[in-house]
Amino acid sequence: MTAMTPVGQNAAVKLRDLVGEFRLQVFNLGVALAVLLITGVGVCIVHSRKNAQAIFARHISGWRFTAVHRTVLSLEGLLAVLLAVWVPFQVWQQNKDLERYDALGIPPPRAPVEITGLDLGVTGTLVAVEAIAVLVALVVFHRLIVKEGATES
Repeated sequence: MTAMTPVGQNAAVKLRDLVGEFRLQVFNLGVALAVLLITGVGVCIVHSRKNAQAIFARHISGWRFTAVHRTVLSLEGLLAVLLAVWVPFQVWQQNKDLERYDALGIPPPRAPVEITGLDLGVTGTLVAVEAIAVLVALVVFHRLIVKEGATES
């Protein structure tokens, strides 16, 4: 009887493990978001400083903001699409692997993976935060370049 663990203790151990795993996932998400934001803002800084004269000349010539920064905006759009499609693609790929077991008549080692509303919400939020951060950074640096160019003229 001393070798048996009480049910309450087993539940506490499982809860501790789940909470630890959840904290690790939240930490990983935070780090991924920080890396995305830092990279996005860094790209905006480099693009704006490298092309400062062209940005100012195009602004004075009446070009629209989207036309001046179409390269960065198109790359950001591509990144947003990739981020939005990544989780559904991974789920589809894992479920496709499970179908191979069914085709061979072998029971799959695990249940099929499903996308939850939380998964889609986190992915959508991540995409939106990244896109907004890059757009805000691009607007701020664009205005700085225009102001600096106007004071030098």
